[in-house]
Amino acid sequence: MTTNKKWMDEIAEQAIQVLLSRFWIIKEDDPELYAIIRDRESVIKDFMREKCGFRLIVHRYFIKLEKIPAQAEGWMGIREFQEPLDYVLLCSVLAFLENKSVDDQFLLSQLCEELKLLTPESVKLNWENYVHRKSLIRVLKWMQEMKMIRIIDSNDLLFTHDEKEAEALYEQTVLSRYFMRTYPKDLYRFSSRDEILKADLSDDDSIRRRHQVYRRMLLSPVVYESEMSEEEWLYIKNYRYRIAEDLQKTAGLSLEVYKKTALAVVIDQRSKLHQFPDGKMITALFLQFADEVRHRLATEEVDRTDRGWILLTAVQFEQWLQSCKERFDYGWSKEYKKQSLGKTAKELLHFLIDWKMAKVDDERAIIYLLPAIGRMVGNYPADYKEKHRRNQERSR
Repeated sequence: MTTNKKWMDEIAEQAIQVLLSRFWIIKEDDPELYAIIRDRESVIKDFMREKCGFRLIVHRYFIKLEKIPAQAEGWMGIREFQEPLDYVLLCSVLAFLENKSVDDQFLLSQLCEELKLLTPESVKLNWENYVHRKSLIRVLKWMQEMKMIRIIDSNDLLFTHDEKEAEALYEQTVLSRYFMRTYPKDLYRFSSRDEILKADLSDDDSIRRRHQVYRRMLLSPVVYESEMSEEEWLYIKNYRYRIAEDLQKTAGLSLEVYKKTALAVVIDQRSKLHQFPDGKMITALFLQFADEVRHRLATEEVDRTDRGWILLTAVQFEQWLQSCKERFDYGWSKEYKKQSLGKTAKELLHFLIDWKMAKVDDERAIIYLLPAIGRMVGNYPADYKEKHRRNQERSR
């Protein structure tokens, strides 16, 4: 029997971290976690509704926190997807499933025929096209991983090579009904992406402002004054101590507010949240590049905007990376040591953009390095280079 605790404790804090990090918690996969969240449903639901305007769905089979961002950002896409067509097909498959009952089964061939009718005419879906077949396989594989459909019998991998030789039997689950959130009106009546994002916001200015600020702080790596309304930034400045208290007691986060930047930082490394930096090589490259940026700022004149953004051309960006490579590449992986500087620069820039540490002005061909890039740097320990040299000599 659950007691449904009505106060925030350490377990509720960890539950909120999981809810912020994962799309949903499936009871069959995580029965203990499901029970913990269910036990603290009241306090979690109250906080999320009051501070963020988020809806907590507690279903007999799963729990889902509907996390609606204050603004759409590039990193928010489905990482397994590679083309816009993947998203088109995902929506079309969901439309196909709407006409079926939970546990209904369907054939891959049946789905393919229906998708020709459900996708927009502009797509010109053609299953003889390898790119179209590959896109559908990505979508169906991801939907299986998300437990929206389950595969009963299949040789669907053949579909990648030949549409006529492949067949598969799938079954719909209850989760497919809850992937899309509900809207106050039909989607075709919205005129823009921003209008969809703001559809559930309160008409009350003070409530709407609070929800937008907390959504930014909980879902974005960093927030800048330039991307917010004046009222939202003033809310952060004026209520920073209240926001800091809320973030710490509910999600284990520490609020940092600077002149034109604010971000929430994980306090305990045992946190369930997606943490940065991680152990990937590209992250190490970033930390070393950030050290190079600080070195340049301290030793030479660097072009900056009135917001404090650093202006670089693509050539300058590669030159700074080249300098970084000369200082640190003895600790880089074999892949990054061998690949071209241009490819590494492209990967690093994409990484910086995802984490809101850079943005690109394509019209002016300018790269802006944003203030968050100065929040952390990385370097090797003083004796690392010598140890690395000795290890290489032993391996020869």
